Amino acid sequence: MRITKYAQYNTTTVAQFKAWGQGISTAMAALGYVQTADTGQVNWNTMVAVPSVVVFDLWQSNDGLTSYVVKWSYSAGGGVAGGAPGLSVQVGRSSDGSGTLVNATSSFNLTSGGSIAQEGGTTLYPLFFSGPGNGAGFVAMIWSGSGFPSLACVERSISGTVTASPVYNNQYVTLVIGGAASGVGTNGFANQVSLFLTGAQILGTNMTNICTLGSAGMLGGTSSIYQGLAVAGQALLLPIFPLVGWCGNPLSLLACLQGVDGGPAQVDRMPSIPMQFGFYGQTRTFLFCTGGLWAHGFNPQIPGAESRPIMRWE
Repeated sequence: MRITKYAQYNTTTVAQFKAWGQGISTAMAALGYVQTADTGQVNWNTMVAVPSVVVFDLWQSNDGLTSYVVKWSYSAGGGVAGGAPGLSVQVGRSSDGSGTLVNATSSFNLTSGGSIAQEGGTTLYPLFFSGPGNGAGFVAMIWSGSGFPSLACVERSISGTVTASPVYNNQYVTLVIGGAASGVGTNGFANQVSLFLTGAQILGTNMTNICTLGSAGMLGGTSSIYQGLAVAGQALLLPIFPLVGWCGNPLSLLACLQGVDGGPAQVDRMPSIPMQFGFYGQTRTFLFCTGGLWAHGFNPQIPGAESRPIMRWE
């Protein structure tokens, strides 16, 4: 399932604030998640002013497997209308009924919420969302093409190999994030952590600088991927690389592309151009995730600016 919304990187008016905040909420519902009954959640329909405190909502998976809950938090910089958007995401096994996650990951800030100025103006940036549509997982690229885009991906652990319809299981979910967070300027950061859904151990090892690369071989043999297909009439110089979460779990919603195949001159145009690649032996459609400098070094196993995230667009 693919969803596109538009919003300014701005919190001056309640309409601007709601465009991105409520946009995320409606996308989560469309992707098959169910809002929990926790008290204290934001009511977008009755909001008449930019909130001076952090507001939030919680979304539970709904795919028939062991459930987990995603918490989104929204704010205006410093609690003042006109500050930079504040956005964070967190995943937990459950919630306590009052808006707090139980057995959860850290809350990752995807935007500064104040230390970086809003862009202002009237430019509308796309908010891209995709996922299976049954609440099993999602990937979101918010404010794509702006100076401060935010990336979030949640996906269950997969049994066996990645196929057109991956077989998800109850073991854990992997959270992948990227954004320009408070205290790190425009460079921002990218990271991942896995949450076990049962047992005494709650969190998997917090990997430094995002996921590791999957098999990077070419056609044939035991390679998980093969040479990329032509994009916009241009043959890719290098293949795309799958990303692997904790415990070697392959991710099907997010991958890594050599920057040379995106090209700096194409960065601002790529989000609107679906690209088809060979991915685990299948032809899949992705979108190029662009913008903030955090995306340039998405994976340390590919040198610096040569590493860019791409999100499934199906």
